[in-house]
Amino acid sequence: MTVREKALGAIFAIWLLLSLAFGLSYHWAILREADQADREGLEKDLTRIRMTLDQELRELVRLARDWANWDATYDFASNGTVDFLDSSLTPNKMAHTIQVDHVAVVDQFGHVKAALSLMPGTARLIPSPEAIHRLFVPQGPLFPPNVPDGGRGVFMWLHGSPALAAACPVRDSKEVMPRTGLFFVARLLEGRRLEDLKKLTQLDIRILPPDGMPSHLRFDPDADHPTGRIILGRTAQEGYVMMRGINDQGTFWVAIRAPRVNYVRAMGNMMNTGALMFLMGTLVALVLTWLLDRLVLNRLERLHREIGNLRFYSEDRVSEDGHDDEITYLARSINQALAALRDNHLRREEAEMSARLAHVELLEAYERTIEGWSLAMDLRDKETEGHTRRVTDLTMALAERLEYKGGLIHLRRGALLHDIGKLGVPDAILLKPGPLTDEEWEIMRQHPIYAYNMLTPIQYLHPAIPIPYCHHERWDGTGYPQGLKGTQIPLSARIFAVVDIWDALTSDRPYRKAWDRRRTLDHIDSLRGTHLDPDVAKAFLEMMDKA
Repeated sequence: MTVREKALGAIFAIWLLLSLAFGLSYHWAILREADQADREGLEKDLTRIRMTLDQELRELVRLARDWANWDATYDFASNGTVDFLDSSLTPNKMAHTIQVDHVAVVDQFGHVKAALSLMPGTARLIPSPEAIHRLFVPQGPLFPPNVPDGGRGVFMWLHGSPALAAACPVRDSKEVMPRTGLFFVARLLEGRRLEDLKKLTQLDIRILPPDGMPSHLRFDPDADHPTGRIILGRTAQEGYVMMRGINDQGTFWVAIRAPRVNYVRAMGNMMNTGALMFLMGTLVALVLTWLLDRLVLNRLERLHREIGNLRFYSEDRVSEDGHDDEITYLARSINQALAALRDNHLRREEAEMSARLAHVELLEAYERTIEGWSLAMDLRDKETEGHTRRVTDLTMALAERLEYKGGLIHLRRGALLHDIGKLGVPDAILLKPGPLTDEEWEIMRQHPIYAYNMLTPIQYLHPAIPIPYCHHERWDGTGYPQGLKGTQIPLSARIFAVVDIWDALTSDRPYRKAWDRRRTLDHIDSLRGTHLDPDVAKAFLEMMDKA
């Protein structure tokens, strides 16, 4: 990216930040205010629909009270006069005169004496749902003795539909005789009645069951009339109000969809203002770019081209123009830096060469020292001469077969130093031609600990310690010095343990002759899962079979 492109990018970024700041400030001020106005308008609509439904419920209570105080109703509730149903509660009168979908007359003990139900939107009778009968049982919400004298109006979810319901005690017209039961009516809020409600309120209304509101709707369940609001995009919103029924329980939700008029208007104003500011900002940016190009960018591009053609560590230089400013000073500083780089490069090459030689010599010294220690151990014990070299070569071969990931150089060092701890064992014990006593074995078993103590102070040998320290551990936990078991034993030590047994058994010792190949392999196979790692031992046997 050139300086000119960066300058243009910087100017664009500044303008973008200013635009973003304008957008955010406009959002937090004007748009939030417009959204609040839309919210208040929606809340007013919710209040209006709630009050409309409350008014309809009060009218339904008055209707039920008129019928409950009619002498014919009283006679029917008292004596069960059948003429009352035929002459007064006809389907046509229910559908067109009192405009209800369910009617029930109940005695004072909650027994339904008559129940009529219409198919919604028609004057055709259908069987009354069982839900109506459950309203009047002693534990029901409208048990007659519990209904006050003035009657009770409730919103309810009745047999899968929202409904306005009213129940009033049945009395004679003069209200002299005692209550004889309950007159109940219910008006469903669906079909044509819901459409009439939409026309009356001029609102887009839908009704949801108590558990049918959106899961992400937020509302206060303890409010007298819980309400909530959901944004449906830039242009629409939806409000919800809960209609409470008996015992203040929510019975259904009324949802209203309304346009976000104020928000859309404010958004349009913001777009117009933003477009004007964008045009003005673009003009200012073009003027600034032209001035910057003439005064700075051309000279910087020339300097950039000359720097790109430089051959480092050569005698090349950049030109210094006659201006007395930061760009000329920069060119002069570059020339001085080039001269210093040439000198430093020569000195650094000499130092790097010396460091590489010293590193190689140091690594070589490390390896020769380790091999010297290994040779010293072999020379000390003539009977095991060559043992270290053989187990080291075989250990490396087995590790490669197992695709060992712990570092082969550390594995090799550990194998070379596996018996370094025996330097701490007296010759009388180490070189004894016959079997060792229990006390001598106790001393001999200390050599892994001697090895650990000898190698721990040497930092670069830490990764090699597991073999000298742990190669006498056993898979079943009966080894020494720590009694490690299974995979607690480092993998490098488990690999070496198999090779060490092989070489020990196939070599002559003062107290026995070397075993033949087949006998040794069978013995190693018998140690799988007890003395040796079964997988490592299996890999060794396969390797030796193919050798």
